[in-house]
Amino acid sequence: MSTKTIQQLHSEHTSWLHELDFVHDELICLRDEISMVNCKAGDLVCLTKFEWYLKVLSKELKELLKLRTAINEHEEYLAKQAHKGLHLELDHRKEELDIVKFLENFRVLRLNIKSFLGRTLAT
Repeated sequence: MSTKTIQQLHSEHTSWLHELDFVHDELICLRDEISMVNCKAGDLVCLTKFEWYLKVLSKELKELLKLRTAINEHEEYLAKQAHKGLHLELDHRKEELDIVKFLENFRVLRLNIKSFLGRTLAT
């Protein structure tokens, strides 16, 4: 098991929070772009994808909030331990895997939405 010091964990948390802030802004922009889609009357494929992407974006925003909350809670815990003068070494591989998985899913989602928008807005 690979452990990290409080300072290393804090540095990673800060980096993750900045990345999540960026992804949050991207998700909002994607939601706004999707909202501009005007499916032609009777185009059930377009309408289905439109609704599905809006639901997925909402789900991703909720997941992002959960990740951000978990990081902030862990930061509070680390701060309390550091304030007590404790020098902890912890492993947060699970949290790291959750962040990596979320970011990879986001990248795939963004590519799919951009492709959908390109096809839909071009017609």
